[in-house]
Amino acid sequence: MVCRDSPFNMADNPRRIRELLLDRYSRTIQEICRIMGQSSAMDCDMRDSVIFRLNSLRHLVVRCGDIANVPREVSICLQGVVSILSNDSQDNQLFSGQDRYQAGRIFTQDKGRPSYSIPKEQLELFIEFGFNISDIALMLGVSVRTVQRRLSEYNISITDRYADITEEVLDNHVIEVFQMFPNCGYRRMLGFLETRGLRVQEKRVRESMHRVDPEGVLLRTLELQTTHRRGYNVYSPRALYHIDGNHKLIRWRFVIHGMIDGYSRMIIFLRCSIDNKASTVLSYFVDGVERFGLPSRVRGRPLYNHC
Repeated sequence: MVCRDSPFNMADNPRRIRELLLDRYSRTIQEICRIMGQSSAMDCDMRDSVIFRLNSLRHLVVRCGDIANVPREVSICLQGVVSILSNDSQDNQLFSGQDRYQAGRIFTQDKGRPSYSIPKEQLELFIEFGFNISDIALMLGVSVRTVQRRLSEYNISITDRYADITEEVLDNHVIEVFQMFPNCGYRRMLGFLETRGLRVQEKRVRESMHRVDPEGVLLRTLELQTTHRRGYNVYSPRALYHIDGNHKLIRWRFVIHGMIDGYSRMIIFLRCSIDNKASTVLSYFVDGVERFGLPSRVRGRPLYNHC
């Protein structure tokens, strides 16, 4: 089943995919070299960043293998590098989860280990917001099996909340959305399906999009340009403060302003106000300076690039 009205169903798709894959491969390797060249020793954050980029590149190579005629040895080499870095990362992070939140325990006089205190309302709230069992277990600091047992005890079913439709019906809905929005991604597709009263598992939506328009999915993935945060150095605390605002909620009269220290990433202030006046921001700035000290310079840049 193919979406005939999709603009990606063209004869030169394989050539375009090869070009984009080669460009992505080159940029990823250059970015990894830049990251590793910043320091003689690779810390945990740097290693995780390299592993994430190599994994993403490996998945793209595997998905494009048949269409772009990519040698299988490329994905094998990438997998080998990822495995070496992952094993090294596990050896150096044995105690990294000690500060993680963990559900409380219920201590009784009975034999055996005390059970975890996980209320039914808490699980229902997580499920209502769309978290799966693995995410819930990670947030509670317990095993997946523990969450499954609690769901069974409380008679809560996650699968019952999803629409019971066949793959053919789902594909037809996806085709209709593609005809109106050819460049639709899977997250947007999930939203369109929910507006039609269909809550479908993310995995099923991905598989449907691959069945309906496999080459289009690859092209959209390869054409996605991700902007990575540029590295920079600040020599001491209070040498550089970053200040900026977020106006996405301004229609409801919520304006967020914040400032952080460029050296330590410490939050100098983070306030929500009802206006975007200069006097309001100035009062926040003066209050932050009085508490943490006057910086050598201030730079107005988006906060998400530095947090």
